[in-house]
Amino acid sequence: MLSGAVIAGENGYGPVKMIKVDAKKAELGKRLFFDVRLSGDASISCATCHQPDKAFTDGLALSKEYPGSDGFRNTPTLMNTATKKVWFHDGRLGTNLNDVTRESITEDYSMNMDMRLMQERLKQDPVYVKMFKDAGYGEPSNGAVRKAIPEFLKTLTSRNSPFDKGTMSAAAKR
Repeated sequence: MLSGAVIAGENGYGPVKMIKVDAKKAELGKRLFFDVRLSGDASISCATCHQPDKAFTDGLALSKEYPGSDGFRNTPTLMNTATKKVWFHDGRLGTNLNDVTRESITEDYSMNMDMRLMQERLKQDPVYVKMFKDAGYGEPSNGAVRKAIPEFLKTLTSRNSPFDKGTMSAAAKR
């Protein structure tokens, strides 16, 4: 089943159009996003740094890094992810959310997870086994994780703010 997500116009601003989101894949991606078993020591999830109540940031000027060290950049929002043209401060991954997901999970300064271990952890959970199958991925795999999380990220869209509607005041634009 497909649901819609709002995507900004060609330049990332202005009028938006709907894109298709696979609901089963997005549901799986959401569960993965909030699951601490995707980190090396099973202590943090994607949502540890990308907190829903803080517009999917952590609200810090400089983020904490794994495992608890101070970072040197802030956590970017995941709102309107599908409109982003580049990822990371240097744009090295372009718009490839599959690669962004892999790097975020495996880098030692973020979640420090070996993808083979993650896959085995997921295979041991009967709920995940069913969700992966229902989403059309077959058994849990690192490739499917790297597809499901971005499908969830497509659902994170801002709506009805003055910016989204093009009605920002002059003061807000400064």
